[in-house]
Amino acid sequence: MGGATAPGLQGGTNRPQSAGGGVRQSTSGRDAYHCAPEQREYLTRLLVGSVQNRRGLPDFYSFGKVIGVGSFGTVRIAWHKLTGQKVAIKTYERSKMKDPQQWKRVQQEARVMEKLSDSPLVCRFLEAFETMAPRRAHLIMEFLPGGNLCSYVKAKRKIAEPELQPLMLQLATALHHMHELNIVHRDIKLENILFLDEKRTIVRVIDFGFSTRCAPDRRLRLFCGTPSYMAPEIVRRTEYRGKPIDLWSIGVVAYACLGGHFPFAARSQPELYRKILRGTYRLPEGLSPNAVALLQACIVVDVNRRVTAPDLRRHPFVVAGASNGTYPGANLGSLTRSQNPQDDVRREAVARIEALGVSRDALIQGITRGEHTPITSCYYLLMDSMGLRTGPGPHGSTSHGTLKHNNENELPQDAQAPAKPHAQKA
Repeated sequence: MGGATAPGLQGGTNRPQSAGGGVRQSTSGRDAYHCAPEQREYLTRLLVGSVQNRRGLPDFYSFGKVIGVGSFGTVRIAWHKLTGQKVAIKTYERSKMKDPQQWKRVQQEARVMEKLSDSPLVCRFLEAFETMAPRRAHLIMEFLPGGNLCSYVKAKRKIAEPELQPLMLQLATALHHMHELNIVHRDIKLENILFLDEKRTIVRVIDFGFSTRCAPDRRLRLFCGTPSYMAPEIVRRTEYRGKPIDLWSIGVVAYACLGGHFPFAARSQPELYRKILRGTYRLPEGLSPNAVALLQACIVVDVNRRVTAPDLRRHPFVVAGASNGTYPGANLGSLTRSQNPQDDVRREAVARIEALGVSRDALIQGITRGEHTPITSCYYLLMDSMGLRTGPGPHGSTSHGTLKHNNENELPQDAQAPAKPHAQKA
């Protein structure tokens, strides 16, 4: 299950019923769902017990409708029963993975998202756990309502430069943060960029199913990604450096936003790959010199001439995004962990969790250590429900799957159940 996302799904009209107890609507008017009193007592005992075993359980969540289907599993809207907050749960089915390496990549995805928890421009990761019989892995993430960038570009046909610049600044910042941590995404595309809310001014990068951590001098071999966004070095099926492929892909994203279509188009994948390897493309009409320079800095076959993430952040086209009045600055959301976790210890929320019977010391230790457990998930979701963090709250839709290549050079159709290209080694 990989990259594409279902656009603009609303969860408020879908009221799931949970096993072992009903779900009732909160009277707070916040479109929240809470468990019945008898189930709350059971979940409180589980939460206190998780201090020792740190094991996540599906019992904490009411699963709602499916919002995305991929090759190996699904993404569902869900509600955290103790706080009533919406989340997205990405579930992988072990039985659908014939290659043991695919299951290892699921574990790698969770580790990468944990590492990026302090990034406000990456989909917020809460916790992960496995269930048996059948064996499944569940990744719990924030729920984003703004839809994906692909849907937005298709609706508008293209995005004007002043509107794109602050989005590119956010994407460049996200990429810079990933690369500083030696994390490469390997599937940057329109469908893997979601808006935080309906204002569509703040974006999140999602779907780290093909991501990996690697030293700067390490070469990668996995053939992966989405064809229209693939860098030439991946298409060649030779060893490649990880970071430059993300810069190529972000250039394709910028091109698609400005032009309303992809830089490379073909009626078959072999023909598409030949065009990517040649690296020649026609620029969209009416672009400013800075926009042209941006595309030419990213979409260039020679890896040594391709822009780096730090240079991308300093590019004139990108820098302009901070001064046109629409860049949100630091106000990027409420579920992101602070870079200094001690800043996340808030007296009101700690008191609420402590009232459930959780040790204050265990809770604060989990927060300050950056742990991802049922307790810390409950804590951060509670903070959001109490409005203790500034910035817009996390709600909405994330579904994950990768789009098949569209034979025309148009933006792809939104896919509820897209399939990843088969990942293999060169």
